[in-house]
Amino acid sequence: MPKPGKGFRGVVRYLLYGDRKKPHNPDRVAWCETRNLLVDDPEKVPAIMRATAALSKRVKKPVYHYVISWHRDEAPSDELMRQVADTTCEDLGLTEHQALYIAHNDTEHRHVHIVVNRVHPETHRAWKTSNDYRRIEKSLRRQSEEMGRDYIPGRHNDPERFYRERRRRPKDGAYQRSRRLEGSVTFNDINKNLQAAFMAIYHGASGWSQFGDALSALGLRLEAKGQGAVLVGGDREYKLSAFGKEARLKDLQARMGESLTEFRKADATTWELPAEPHRRASLQRVTLAKLLRSEHLIEEAELKRQREHHQNLEDAAWPLATLSKDEKRYGAHLAFAEATASADFAFCLHRMGLVDDNQLAKAVAEREAAASTLANHQAAVDQLVVDATKTLFGSPEERRAASGKRVTKPQKARSNERDDDHDFEPKR
Repeated sequence: MPKPGKGFRGVVRYLLYGDRKKPHNPDRVAWCETRNLLVDDPEKVPAIMRATAALSKRVKKPVYHYVISWHRDEAPSDELMRQVADTTCEDLGLTEHQALYIAHNDTEHRHVHIVVNRVHPETHRAWKTSNDYRRIEKSLRRQSEEMGRDYIPGRHNDPERFYRERRRRPKDGAYQRSRRLEGSVTFNDINKNLQAAFMAIYHGASGWSQFGDALSALGLRLEAKGQGAVLVGGDREYKLSAFGKEARLKDLQARMGESLTEFRKADATTWELPAEPHRRASLQRVTLAKLLRSEHLIEEAELKRQREHHQNLEDAAWPLATLSKDEKRYGAHLAFAEATASADFAFCLHRMGLVDDNQLAKAVAEREAAASTLANHQAAVDQLVVDATKTLFGSPEERRAASGKRVTKPQKARSNERDDDHDFEPKR
């Protein structure tokens, strides 16, 4: 990490001998190299650098120190480490400055420290540290790619990969809430599929109800926060503005014709969940599937499957409200069909990275539970069919009597053939 300082002696002594309070490790230093210095002895370097820095009266922190590290599975040669250090200094514009390289081998990964005098030995002008992080990261990435090696993503050399892979502690309300609840804190980055899915909902929803249904199918909900809004779902929390510059609560409310707060108040007083709760969940999935399909994020077959299931649920769910308490066990069939459709859709969203492993496992567990419930109620369902048949058409005896046919017992057939086992003719 680049770090300017005041004293050369302190940093060089620490790099050579380590912490004074700990025993000295003679194998700590692998090798040392100097650049633009008249000596090779690292013990004499601080005095020379200090004398050079004194030629500039304005510089208060002439020491510039950074380190280059390799992965612990890599074993770069000493020559390669020197080459990378020289190239990095060249990209920073420090080729003509006094520098000391100290390589260590006291850790699992090989690394080299670079100590540079910011004051130029001839012009006596100080090198500026502005954008040094950016320049170092870009230099190391370019060198890694030229050598065919993997590089460590940074916010400057590969911001997309850096924020995707880095597990950074969030500083928002989710973190504070998790601290109060003593829960685990995770950094929720926004992948491309989630961003595309949200923007499809953002642009395609024609009203707050449709917008909320589509988000609910993803396990998310929109909540007002401060002057803006956040998407909340489980332990996840995303700022609305994180999905793009065009995603603004003010613009969304203008398009919907009413504010989110006004809709929530009206929704709480006028909307009631239907008697069959599976219908609402199915409607939410269909809404989301339509919006995702409009942006070609899912296949047409998935949208068709969700539509057919919702239509079947619409046709079958409402008559159940008139059934008796015992006959409502027939709802186990619908519950299993709903859980199956939900699990299928969860698999589709999981492949896109829109739901995590826990959400997928929950959907699968609900389907297994519904299958178990259906098996337990199968006998009751069969009896329901028999009772319904009796109610509509009567018993078998009643149906035969109504048809006017005489019921006779079946006659035993007479045999005229010889009984070979007992060797006698049957009586005529």
